[in-house]
Amino acid sequence: MANVRVLDCCTGVGGMGLLIHHTPVMYVEREPFCRDILQRRMDDGCLPEAPISDNVTNLDTAVIAKLNVTHIFAGFPCQDISSMGIRKGIQPDTRSGLLFDILRTAVELRTPWLFLENVEALLRNESMWCTVVRAVSASGYDMAWTLVAASHLGAPHVRRRWFALCRRRREGQPNVLTPDPGRHRYPSGIMIGGKIQPLDIETPKVPRPPKIGLRAPTENAEWKELEATKKSIQYWATPRTSASSCNKLTLRSAKDLGTQLRYAVTTPTEQAYRLQTGICASSEYVEWMMGFPKDWTNATVSVSQKDFKAFKDFKDFKARHWGREPSIRTVKARNEPNSRKRQRCLGNACVPQTSARAWSILNAVWDTHIQRKKRARATTPQAQVPKVPKTMKKTKQCA
Repeated sequence: MANVRVLDCCTGVGGMGLLIHHTPVMYVEREPFCRDILQRRMDDGCLPEAPISDNVTNLDTAVIAKLNVTHIFAGFPCQDISSMGIRKGIQPDTRSGLLFDILRTAVELRTPWLFLENVEALLRNESMWCTVVRAVSASGYDMAWTLVAASHLGAPHVRRRWFALCRRRREGQPNVLTPDPGRHRYPSGIMIGGKIQPLDIETPKVPRPPKIGLRAPTENAEWKELEATKKSIQYWATPRTSASSCNKLTLRSAKDLGTQLRYAVTTPTEQAYRLQTGICASSEYVEWMMGFPKDWTNATVSVSQKDFKAFKDFKDFKARHWGREPSIRTVKARNEPNSRKRQRCLGNACVPQTSARAWSILNAVWDTHIQRKKRARATTPQAQVPKVPKTMKKTKQCA
């Protein structure tokens, strides 16, 4: 799409639009630390300049309407949806309920397109899925969606996410929502006029990485857990809002990234910090896993435009980015400035490569649909307008 002018809601650290060619007219982010990062990257020239608002619920749509917004990007909060969250659902009084404010803004601005992102659990939960489908449809939008995993693009963790590109319907276009949309939770699908159909989108074939064994320390007898010492993993756990580690390797703690990195057989002994507390995954390592350039979330350090341009020009992120693992996996949290804040914003971030992949897929879906519709319109015979006989004269209107 040409001339993509974006109102970027729930921006975080800018991951959703980082690898998509667009012009932001405004960033909207409530977290002060994330706003500091956005401002620093704008100062570096890595992000386009745009004002930053702190609240998506009270945007001045009268002012924003003058900015000719063509798209709204929104990775709306997942805390009430994710299996790792509190699962209150998508309600007006929950954080995930910001979706309703985003849709209200879109309706007021008459925005042609919405690009949405959230966790895969949205599709697994019938009630939440129905809420999203009905809200989008009632707001006057059709929707195409798909699932994209970071591992499909070469990342060392799965992080499968749901993306949707919603298209505003023409005025007066019929909208009859499919009964019981919860029965139509396809991995990829399209909803037009309220009718839902599956889409056949091919998943990239990427070789799986070799399994990584986890070793439990043998110095302390109480840490010897037979199942845990034999456990191995195919992918690292996806980063969450905290990358701290446990001092005891158990089947449960072995599912956390910090603990996995600490006790992996491939982690150098000096980084395992055995019998010490306060160990977490390094922010540099988590940035690498999440597909960001080094120091992207360090507001005290500049990211050069030259390095960032080289990053954006990568044709093969599997080899050029994820193929170059940082040497430092774990650190002591107190020795890394703003460690907790950086881990929090990275855990909530969108992997830029998955967003760009979904953007490409879903735009192609809509292009195909629009072209098919044009061809159908061209082949449909137009209704013949009866010709007025030449002998018939216009009668003058009486005064």
